[in-house]
Amino acid sequence: MIEMFSHQFPRVPFEQLWSMFRDICNVEDHYFLCSFRDQEEVAKVIEDLPLSVGERFHLIYAPVNPSNPTLRTCLHKFASAIAHKQACQIRDVIRLPSEPPKSRVGIQVLENWHRAISLYMWLSFHYTSFFPQIEEAQKIKAECEASIQTGLAGLRTTGRDSEETKNSQAGRDLRRALALMKHRAASRKIIRKSSQLNLDNNS
Repeated sequence: MIEMFSHQFPRVPFEQLWSMFRDICNVEDHYFLCSFRDQEEVAKVIEDLPLSVGERFHLIYAPVNPSNPTLRTCLHKFASAIAHKQACQIRDVIRLPSEPPKSRVGIQVLENWHRAISLYMWLSFHYTSFFPQIEEAQKIKAECEASIQTGLAGLRTTGRDSEETKNSQAGRDLRRALALMKHRAASRKIIRKSSQLNLDNNS
């Protein structure tokens, strides 16, 4: 539909085209249109690239927060690989710190890289030839998660900024992240045990 619409306005930038398309959409009274803000922001990020309308439409629904500077940069680099039909090597874009974080800011940096890795993995399912390093992405993702967990454990051990951490939004985010890491670790243990039991039963 959006491609047919674009043929009527071949010189209009996709971001403006998308806004026009949104404005003429109608739904019944029992339904409503969701916000298109993030899609419009993604469209702006990739506007300068020689992408087809179909590729742009696909990319505006990528799992990315376009207001995050790190993710905006990564998104543009990933989209550039699609536009120029080139394979994207993940370590050319994702550069994790060499040491675990020692502050909340350092943890947030890693969280942004983690989101960028997830974006690469999402793209690898849709554009396999341009994002072929799915195993390498999984490896880097595991490294990132381990570094985040180490940083969180370090903050808890040292009690750094303890009162501020407890009462701030950042503190709540840290606690949720730590709980998530523990949950993932427990899930991996359960999966390994289940796999081992299956192997024992089949042997």
